[in-house]
Amino acid sequence: MGGHRGGNHRLARGAVIAYEVGRSAGRTIVERWGKWLLLSTKDLDRAESWFERYGSASVLIGRVIPVVRSFISVPAAWPR
Repeated sequence: MGGHRGGNHRLARGAVIAYEVGRSAGRTIVERWGKWLLLSTKDLDRAESWFERYGSASVLIGRVIPVVRSFISVPAAWPR
């Protein structure tokens, strides 16, 4: 049972790191490297608008969806 706690700490730590990356340089990174991820500035504008409108709920829901969980912290930090 102890292994689960360590895993949860790693997940939480990863989410905090992703949030800090998003907060400090998220939009800049995506503007620079987004073409490799097939993201445009229009996509960024739409994401910012989405998080301004549904931020808390989308993060809550995104944290329980396995694939989204890995990425939700980065765009959640952009408007801040």
